[in-house]
This record gives sequence, C-alpha cells and structure tokens, in this order.
Amino acid sequence: MAGPPAAAQPEGVAEFDVAEPGASPTLPDRPPRDLLGPIGRFVGAARAWGGRLTRRAVRLGVVYGLLAAISLAGGLAVVAIAAEYGYQPNRDTAAWAGLTIRYAENGTCASCHEPEASLIEVAAHAAVSCETCHGPLEGHALAPTAAPVELPAAAGDEPICLSCHEAVIGRPLTFPMVSSVTHFPLPACAVCHDPHEPAAIPPPDIRHSLDRLPACTVCHRADGIRPMPEQHPTWDGDCRACHRSAQALGS
Repeated sequence: MAGPPAAAQPEGVAEFDVAEPGASPTLPDRPPRDLLGPIGRFVGAARAWGGRLTRRAVRLGVVYGLLAAISLAGGLAVVAIAAEYGYQPNRDTAAWAGLTIRYAENGTCASCHEPEASLIEVAAHAAVSCETCHGPLEGHALAPTAAPVELPAAAGDEPICLSCHEAVIGRPLTFPMVSSVTHFPLPACAVCHDPHEPAAIPPPDIRHSLDRLPACTVCHRADGIRPMPEQHPTWDGDCRACHRSAQALGS
C-alpha cells in the first residue's frame, strides 16, 4: 500500500537531503533563493555599472588624449614659427653684420661729382641719396676710374622715376605725381627733367594758328625762321603732344 504523499516544500526554504540516522545533513549546491536574490541583483548591478564606467573612462581617455596631442602639436608649431619669424635680436644682428657692404656712405659721391651734388643739394631731390636712383656704388667709390662708369640704374629712366612719381591712390596730393598715360610722351623723363634739378620748364604753347601752315619743322628747324633750341629733343611725332595749340587753349 502506498505511503502518504510527500509534503510540498515551502517556497523560500532550503531543501536538505535526508540522511541516515546519526549522519550530518548535506547543504544544497547553491544558496537559497531568499539569500541569492538580493546578492545576485547587487552583483549584477555592480557589474553593469562597472561596464558603463569602464566604457566611459575609455571614451574620456581617447578624447583627452586627442586634446593633448593637438595641444602638443600647436605648441610645437608656435615654437617653430617664433624661431623662424619671431624677434631674434642676436640672430638678426649677426645676419645684418654678415651682409656684404654694397652702398657707399652719404656724401661720397660729392667728392668727385661736385657739379651734380651742388645742383641736387638745393633741389627737390636734396633728401634723396644718389644711390636711391643709381643703385649701390660702394665698389665704384673704392675703385674710381677716369672712364665713364655704366651705372646699375641710370637716373632718368622712366621706370625709376615712376616708382616714386606715378600717380597712385594713397600718396599725398602735395607730392609731385604724373600719369604715365597722359603725361608728355617722350621716351625718358630725363629728356625734360634733370634728376639732380628735377623742375622742368613746361614746353611753350603754340600762340599762332596752324591753319594752312606747313609742318612745324619747316619754320622751326635749325636754319628756319625761328629755330628750336639746341637742347630740344629729337621727336618724330606730333609736336602738339607737348606744345598745346591756340585752339586747345581756347584762343
């Protein structure tokens, strides 16, 4: 006859193996549920938070590492730029001292070129040194010769004069300026302007009518009725490019 059914084990109570009389009872392989639940939840939560903290720490480490690398690169760039272009008094002094002297001292030219020096010292170019237009001439000053010297930049050449006197925006209106397009068309400024005494007398205006008259050179040649000055430049173009006619003057 079958025995009575085994009583159900109450929930939350640990199961114990039934031992023989006089033997010690054996514990189960895992803690009871009422003990495992809170501890397990705590351990699981701790592991989850630890994972999150670890990932956050890694991300922050990467960001801070990049910022540190950028800061280091920027600092090195600033140091390099300062070393190349910054104020370096000792290096600049050594660089200037190492340059070869090419310009003569002020006043050196006057010792041999007294006529030109006497003109320029009372003219508008008095504050302009000779080598501003003529270029560096220290070698010529140390070894002057009786033969004419081909200057590095001949005074009176148009590009040299226009480097200062071309009309450009920004220069003072009181400074002498001309337009190379509308100014007198002669090929070189020195034809009319002596650089040592740059003021020039404007070409005289034509006071008579030009109606039914021959070419200007018929009357103004060397043996004509009124010859042109000996220093008049040779010009094959229209004389009215420099000499304004009576009609242009409105008379």
